[in-house]
Amino acid sequence: MKRFWPKSIFWKNVFILSSGTAIAQLLPVAVSPILSRLFSPAQFGTFGLYFSLTMIFSVLICGRYEFAIMLPSKDQDRINILALALLVAVVVSIILMIPMVIFRTALSELFQNRSIRPYIVWIPFSVLIIGIYQSLNYWANRNKQYKRLAISRVLRSSNTSFLSIVAGSLNLKKSGLIIADFFGQLFATIFLGFSIWKRSKHLIPFITKREIKAAALRYINFPKFHVLSGLLEKCASHAPVLLLTALFTETEAGYFSFALKIISAPIALIAVSIGDVFRQEASELYIQHGQCTEVFKKTFKKLFLIGVIPFTVGIFIIQPLFPLIFGKEWAIAGGYSQIMMMMLFLQFIFSPLSSMFVIAEKQHVDMIINLVLLLCCVLAFVIGKKVYNNAKAAIIIYTVGYSIKYIIEFYLSYQFSKGKHAYAK
Repeated sequence: MKRFWPKSIFWKNVFILSSGTAIAQLLPVAVSPILSRLFSPAQFGTFGLYFSLTMIFSVLICGRYEFAIMLPSKDQDRINILALALLVAVVVSIILMIPMVIFRTALSELFQNRSIRPYIVWIPFSVLIIGIYQSLNYWANRNKQYKRLAISRVLRSSNTSFLSIVAGSLNLKKSGLIIADFFGQLFATIFLGFSIWKRSKHLIPFITKREIKAAALRYINFPKFHVLSGLLEKCASHAPVLLLTALFTETEAGYFSFALKIISAPIALIAVSIGDVFRQEASELYIQHGQCTEVFKKTFKKLFLIGVIPFTVGIFIIQPLFPLIFGKEWAIAGGYSQIMMMMLFLQFIFSPLSSMFVIAEKQHVDMIINLVLLLCCVLAFVIGKKVYNNAKAAIIIYTVGYSIKYIIEFYLSYQFSKGKHAYAK
């Protein structure tokens, strides 16, 4: 067995994370044929809308200070940033509760989905849990606690999958997917928090008001630029579900949401794990040497070689597989999957490397890119509705725009990896 174990530290870390991520991603795919028969496309559309709103608001929850946990070299500095991120998460979730209660009816009417109304008040709780998990995730990532991350991802996926099947079997059609996702995330957060607490509780005395304030000021660019940038990026990535619901139907949104869930699995399976390891190594090298070009190039080559064959084959086989595996009513989702394959290939090889925007503290550039991207996404679906009155046409235009974004993002990330002297010219 030892001869199959990766020899380089990079690949050992990737293997650990990928193993956990593989199980975490394969479980939802494995149970999808069951869920596609327990829940309708419209019900998946309602869950997709809830999930999209939760992901968008999750950008605000920690003020993006969780990203700064990767940057300091000392644990004493990082623990104060972690404390800052968790404090901001609690405050923002309390503030977010007010508009969710007052405007829940208006929001449900805006997206023409009355089924979502009772669950809008859940959003602040969901994003709080996500914010805590994200902060703990970056702490574990920076301290190379990859086994804990892998286990937490498996717990999240397994609990969500199990609870989804139970909810569907108990005829909780409207709320089942939402409840399962909420408690799956909660269980994973509790596990990761407890694991980190046991190993890092000796750092608690280093947390002080003075150091938290100093961290807030030192990394002010994260809430100043990266919140808006992240918000724009999340709005753009979740725009299809929101706009398909508002401009077309929740059923169309359900097809898209289900398709994206299935074909995104290979991305999370490998790319997310490689991205986590790259982020740790690149930030360390950038702190020490002011650049990280070599690890950037090596990671890009690995991602390309891993992804090129599976995605090429996927383009030709994905459409007929959907009705075969998930049922005839999901044939449209198969067509949407085929359209998005090239975009997802670019996401697979480029997105993990975009951590350079954070490492090089170029959040303002990322903000501009994501602002343009969001405008293009909205325009894509408006054209799809007003000109073609066709959801498929809207998704095609959206896919082209997003693909261009990934190419531009990759070029800039590479320039940033060369160090400050390279992009200051």
